[in-house]
Amino acid sequence: MLRKLDQAWRELELAKNDIITLIERVPVQELNKVPATEKWSILQIAAHLMSSENKSLIYMKKKVQAGANLPVSNISSAFRAWLLRFFLKSPIRFKAPPVLDVPEPHYEKMELIQQWNNQRKELLAFLSQLPLKHIQRDLFKHPVAGRMNIIQALRFMTTHARRHYKQMKEIVDSPK
Repeated sequence: MLRKLDQAWRELELAKNDIITLIERVPVQELNKVPATEKWSILQIAAHLMSSENKSLIYMKKKVQAGANLPVSNISSAFRAWLLRFFLKSPIRFKAPPVLDVPEPHYEKMELIQQWNNQRKELLAFLSQLPLKHIQRDLFKHPVAGRMNIIQALRFMTTHARRHYKQMKEIVDSPK
């Protein structure tokens, strides 16, 4: 795997592992508790991240079949990717894009973690088999920010996970 791609993958895995570590230290009865109206529980947030990543993987698997017809990533892709990450790092709140599933009201912790680990194995297999010629092509499409390449996509996913990690941490650290 290309060094930059491998690094982006490792950062994404680290973000997931930090979230799982947080989930594992929270009492089970707290994981599905909704902290306030219009807010998600810790496991709903994790399920949202999984849904986002899964839909992204499905889309990229479909797009990789286009091969040479995929647009080459350019300065516009890089700017949109940077702008998306900038806003995700900001305190500005966003609603999840409507293309994503609304999380269920309840999840089983171990089942969700296992499903996420399996989903990540599938993503790693995809990345490992991705032809080098596709790495600088706009293989990913964010519902708001548009097209970007695989490295930019992984960096977005990491920033997205880190943003939600902070949200989960706020739930854990808030007085009960």
